[in-house]
Amino acid sequence: STIDGLAETVPIVPAKDFRPNWMNRARDDYKRKISSADGKLDHIYQCPGIFDLAKIGYIIPMWHDVLIETTGTGDFKWTIPTSDIIDLSEGKDIISRQVTGVETLMPVRPWTSGALLKINTPWHIVAPRGVKFLMIPIAYPDSFEIESSSGLLDPGVSSEINIQAYCNIPQGKFYLKAGQPLAQLGDRISPSLKR
Repeated sequence: STIDGLAETVPIVPAKDFRPNWMNRARDDYKRKISSADGKLDHIYQCPGIFDLAKIGYIIPMWHDVLIETTGTGDFKWTIPTSDIIDLSEGKDIISRQVTGVETLMPVRPWTSGALLKINTPWHIVAPRGVKFLMIPIAYPDSFEIESSSGLLDPGVSSEINIQAYCNIPQGKFYLKAGQPLAQLGDRISPSLKR
């Protein structure tokens, strides 16, 4: 992070250490049912396609609180609790509208509000030459206000970790809290997940 103390306050965490609330509820439900099950129990908690995916890479969180208001026309406004965040962003827009043709040239979900939001973060990634990372949305989040787009992050081109996100609230206000998961950055499949 280019901001002292942020990595400790609102850290990027290994995906294996992050669990949406619903995963904890699924685990507890599985434990309750397996104790009284006769024979085999089919349960969502046993699904490797979901739970193995949740162990790969890192979770990129929102690095500060922000209130976002969408107008229904594709425009938006954002409000932060203190102007100190602007000072920390070193002259970059904190949140901007991605206007590279995404909204006119690429397919977007019918419920997406206008162009993608570009959430600039103070994080950079250092990796060995040739290593690229897969940026994906949180596969099964607890909330759906925004959804990261998918793509590759090549530190050889740019080391910045920024989120290009679809806004799923066509008109209204929503709050992103510091620490709220925004995207998953996959590095590679761990040997322990190979079958």
